Amino acid sequence: GERITDRMRRAMDFFNDGKVLEANVLLDEAEIDARQALKAYKESKEITEMLKQAVDSSIKELQLKADIVMSNLVSPIDDRVTKTKQIYALADEMAQAVCLGDYENSQILFDYAHFLYEYGHYKESIKVYLRLISLLERQEECEQLFLANSYNRLGKVYYYYGDNSKALEYYFKALEIRKRILGEKHPDVAESYSNI
Repeated sequence: GERITDRMRRAMDFFNDGKVLEANVLLDEAEIDARQALKAYKESKEITEMLKQAVDSSIKELQLKADIVMSNLVSPIDDRVTKTKQIYALADEMAQAVCLGDYENSQILFDYAHFLYEYGHYKESIKVYLRLISLLERQEECEQLFLANSYNRLGKVYYYYGDNSKALEYYFKALEIRKRILGEKHPDVAESYSNI
């Protein structure tokens, strides 16, 4: 019931009829085609990797552009925020499209979510932080303090959004990680207690 190519069927027929030489000659063509297919695959993989690196560079350029747009004090703040939001959305879309590595993607999401929070787009910021946290929690080698900082920032967004129970939930998650890694007397632990 397995699907086979016409060449495979013909080679099997030759073999079953005792025509081993003919089957072998026919499958020599298959070997040549296989080598060409492998070469084409490797080349396309190299091209894909080159394109992925180009997209990664473009994302970094977009992040720089976001910083520059926000620093242009001549332009009205609403225009700068709108433009920067579009830039981050494009960088995020590009990172998802090329399946950028978890570390790079998490950095983009962290910056994007923080920007949205800073300029009062709390609902959108929550969505981006939740995506970031989901990404970080799935990683086996997750940087725990980065996760704690993300929990803490999401807690702040929920606080300013007016959802204190959700804010406390994430503040406590941040506190737990920070105490375990940094100890009771660290300023970040104090910040978590202060937030709570």
